[in-house]
Amino acid sequence: MKIFSKVIFLSTLFLSVSCLKEDDGIILVAPVEGDVLEAEVGGPAQPYQVWIDLSTGEMKKTIRTGWDLGFCTGDEFAVILNTGAVMSATEIEGVTELSQVSSQSVSGLMQSVQVGTFDADNLQYVDDVKGNYLENGTVIKEPGRIYLINMGFNIYEGTFISGTAYPIGTARGWKKIKVTEEGNGYKLEYADLDQAQPQEAFIPKDAQYNFTFFSMITDEIKDIQPPKTEWDLCFTVFVNEVTDNNGNSQGSYIFSDFVMTNTMANTGAYEVITGSSTLPEDFSSFGSSDVDASEFIYNDHRAIGDHWRQIPGAIVKNDRFYVLKDPNGILFKIKFISMTQQDPNNSDLILRGHPVFEYEPL
Repeated sequence: MKIFSKVIFLSTLFLSVSCLKEDDGIILVAPVEGDVLEAEVGGPAQPYQVWIDLSTGEMKKTIRTGWDLGFCTGDEFAVILNTGAVMSATEIEGVTELSQVSSQSVSGLMQSVQVGTFDADNLQYVDDVKGNYLENGTVIKEPGRIYLINMGFNIYEGTFISGTAYPIGTARGWKKIKVTEEGNGYKLEYADLDQAQPQEAFIPKDAQYNFTFFSMITDEIKDIQPPKTEWDLCFTVFVNEVTDNNGNSQGSYIFSDFVMTNTMANTGAYEVITGSSTLPEDFSSFGSSDVDASEFIYNDHRAIGDHWRQIPGAIVKNDRFYVLKDPNGILFKIKFISMTQQDPNNSDLILRGHPVFEYEPL
């Protein structure tokens, strides 16, 4: 739902440039004036992933359990897990064929390959939480190996408590898979743990996109992300690293109301800390000349992440805003406004999963 719109499309994509430069690249002015948007993640269960292109104001929402694996479309071999479904995985050592794997043979591994066990070692079962999949690796990183896949959780269906998020529902079960390179794509073999004959699928590469997405539930390629440079932010349930009060890792954990930036297309972002009493004025007056190009974070898609909201309490932090540079070099400032709304049928019930933010080009 758009709260209000000031979007003004110009006759050409870019009319002018600002004086800010980085690495000799010109920062272009957006073809929009700005907007206030609600990312339609769907309420406390947050059933949708929402992909947003700030330069057009367009939002694309997809069911967050609608895909399982993402196959890198570049020259590298890389397969990612669906963090939105809270998936995890590990290589099954000592086997070369899927027929050698059963629920009994991997029962020990199944106890470990989980998210949210408060064990620092369980980070090995999820992809790089920073999103540097090609540099830091993914769990599924070697062609021809056999992997055990924890399919994570379905979307929660039930009643809600005020101010609470519900990122998981019933368990989605387990799969065993084998991925090999084939032509300009991947060959995927997959099956339930006690299924003798695997199913097969060919996953082609499409250079327009970061990944080709596939569902092992519906046995089909799925349309998920927009093309590479046509999204900047994704609102989603996310598997992140959690730490204790002393900064020590407690492994992987489930985060709701999470914002990823499109670092694979060189989107950069950083946080500006101001004051609760001066935030409106500071945000309003912030211009392109105030941007510090050295602050942009390009190697961690959690640059915004969960930093914008406070849990418990389900409130937006009112002492900060964000600066973003999109894949085309356009600069934006972003301020979060709210993350909840009142249930229209129950005035005592405050529903999470309604993030609202304001943005303007610089």
